Amino acid sequence: MKKGSNSLGKVRFSEWSIPFALLAICVLAFGLLITRLGFYQDDWHFLYYAYTRGAAGLTELLNYDGHPLATPLYIASFKLLGFTPLYWQIYSLFWRWLAVVTFWLVLHRTWPTQQRATFTAAAIYVIYPLFTLQSNAIVYFEVWISHFLLAASFLLTIEAIKQPKRFWLFTALAILLKILHTFSSEYTWGMELVRPVLIWLALPASQNDTYRHRITKTLQIYAPYLIIFGLAFFWRGFLYRSPVLARSAPRMFDAILADPLGGLKRLIFNSIPDITLIMFSTWFQTLNPGMFFLTNAFNLQVIVLIIASTVTLYFYLSRLDKSESEPGKDEPSWLRWAFIVGLVALIFGMLPVYAAGYFVYQKLEPWNGRFVIGSMPGVALITTVFIEALIDAPKKRWLVIALLLSLGIGWQIRSTNNFRWAWDAEANFYRQLVLRAPSIAPHTTFLAEEEFLGLMGDYPTSFAINTIYATPGQTTTSEAKAWLFLIVSNFGGRIEGLLSGLPMEDTKHSTHFIGKSTDSLIINYEPQLGQCLWVITPENADIPIVPGILKDISPLTNLRLIEQSDSPPPFLQTIFPNQPDDWCTYYQRGSLAHQFKDWDKTIALWQEADKKGFRPTNGLEYLPFIDAYAQTGNWNQAFELTRTSNKISKGMDQVLCDTWARLQNQTTPSQERDTAIQKFQEYLTCN
Repeated sequence: MKKGSNSLGKVRFSEWSIPFALLAICVLAFGLLITRLGFYQDDWHFLYYAYTRGAAGLTELLNYDGHPLATPLYIASFKLLGFTPLYWQIYSLFWRWLAVVTFWLVLHRTWPTQQRATFTAAAIYVIYPLFTLQSNAIVYFEVWISHFLLAASFLLTIEAIKQPKRFWLFTALAILLKILHTFSSEYTWGMELVRPVLIWLALPASQNDTYRHRITKTLQIYAPYLIIFGLAFFWRGFLYRSPVLARSAPRMFDAILADPLGGLKRLIFNSIPDITLIMFSTWFQTLNPGMFFLTNAFNLQVIVLIIASTVTLYFYLSRLDKSESEPGKDEPSWLRWAFIVGLVALIFGMLPVYAAGYFVYQKLEPWNGRFVIGSMPGVALITTVFIEALIDAPKKRWLVIALLLSLGIGWQIRSTNNFRWAWDAEANFYRQLVLRAPSIAPHTTFLAEEEFLGLMGDYPTSFAINTIYATPGQTTTSEAKAWLFLIVSNFGGRIEGLLSGLPMEDTKHSTHFIGKSTDSLIINYEPQLGQCLWVITPENADIPIVPGILKDISPLTNLRLIEQSDSPPPFLQTIFPNQPDDWCTYYQRGSLAHQFKDWDKTIALWQEADKKGFRPTNGLEYLPFIDAYAQTGNWNQAFELTRTSNKISKGMDQVLCDTWARLQNQTTPSQERDTAIQKFQEYLTCN
């Protein structure tokens, strides 16, 4: 034991272990579930435009979305990665790690002897808990590339000052990266105003140095970057106008110009709760009480991981050597300057968001997290300064840092797990939809009671449906084939107009949908209740588990919109190469065969599912198979399935009575039929 303890005591980590430590934190926080993640929310409109129209589609989308300069970045990334979710997840995480490492290098070159502090700031940047949208890989990969380009440009500017013999080489490269930076995410544009502070700190001190001389030198070095920034900001804020004007208008600037006092008052009063949320309140969620339900196996695993991470990070911090590049150099004022750099980064990192008139605290989680992307490096640096200033004892400080980082890791894992479950629900929905409706007619309206896919919404789900049913590269129109409308959020729960034949229209970006309510498929998707995806028709609407609104609008379902197809949509195979074999597979295929009155195929699917031990968990999913057995004259089996259906679900009486009444009218009389009908009438008393 003593030898082991002595061996651990001799362990030391150099400064160049920090990039690998940051990689480990990235993997722990975001990589453990990476193979189970997919596409979410705004990812889908990128997928739709790229899949249907390629580079031209992405150019059109990004112009409508309000940041056209990023178009080449998206075109190149789609050409490289295609449409495989895992590739996008790895790609985004790689750029996040590279951005963080480059940020650390900037801090390290600015304060070479503050090894633990600069590592802490970079690590907080990795796990900052307000931003939990890493899983939206397509939407936010450009943010990390943007952070990387800007930080690399900062680093080269610092090197140009520290190595005068290579000043022009490093400056030229820094300017090139700055130009490239303008062709990336506008979320980070405001961070450019941190550069003059870094230049000031990098300038060598001399005996004859004066503030005037130092200011002049700083401005001389900063001038080309300021020109690039000013031109880009002026173009974006005052010249460029998206076809969707709200996406590009600098609303806050316009408000301040129109009413300076009122506009500034609004900005200041709204920024105070924002700063409170960004700097302090967001950390409380890392100790969400739900984490401590230890009967949940996942919670228990996360807590074990938090404890292990805390111990490991404390050990790492305690063994992290100081830099030997400048021995003996002390930086007594580094806390003050680190706070200034962090404050400038925080304030100007929010500049693009505030210019557009958005405030973080006014938006719903987790989507409000995107507004802090530009200011995350500043938040990380200020948080580090607070820890360093308030906790004098090194060991206590290391423990607090280790615990804070570990809680952040745990919070990000739990947030990522929510995306994992959301993707499982998405995948299941798309798979079942295509099995039930291999092809759909143009202008198909999907109607549902309310949002049924977590971390999505109506228009992202609409784009997903259109992408799945699209033929790659052959869409030349901006007209969508189908669209999803939610009764509660789109119509306030009112259905009168729908039943009378309401025009159904919507527009998102440059994509338009035109349909009518009488050309609808009414869907109900609640897999958490053990149900498959249901297309609700009047024949199966009178079951208590079908939501009341869907019962009322069930006459709108037009099954003629569903078409058979020998070749399933290719996009589904791209994103889900290994699709499960379960009861819902047979139910959807059986329902499709039943719709086209292919009774033999319907029965064969039931028998195949039965051999594999697959059975429905609710009575409604027996109905197509009851009908098929009756239509082919196997009345005994139809009656047995009827009894089972009635047993496993309450409230099936009316639907089963209607089914048997219809069968009595539609089928040819026979002794077996009449006997079965009599048994049924004795089993259920029907009105």
